[in-house]
Amino acid sequence: MRCPDGFEVVVHGGPDRTRVADRLLADRGRATAVALRLLGDRLAPRFVPSGFHAGFAEVHAERSAELGDLELSFTFSGDDDPHADGHTRFDVHLRLDDERWHAVRFAVGFW
Repeated sequence: MRCPDGFEVVVHGGPDRTRVADRLLADRGRATAVALRLLGDRLAPRFVPSGFHAGFAEVHAERSAELGDLELSFTFSGDDDPHADGHTRFDVHLRLDDERWHAVRFAVGFW
């Protein structure tokens, strides 16, 4: 699934997993806010929410306690040097419970 703004969601699994993706697309702002709150709690004092861009999400084939329902991936570009962290990815795992998003964990990756 690709949005007009370029955001993409990859879904693994059946119709119940597609419903998770649909919920994410309908409420992407709230899911992003939950993810950014977790990053902000752990990355302060350098954390600047406006420097993070959610580029894609991957819905897991099934929910797990460790990974939640999906992974929301962010890239970062800081104001002081937009290219300094250009190859850093921040993946936040979210769980959907009763129509509310909960952050499970995050990982930092480099490529």
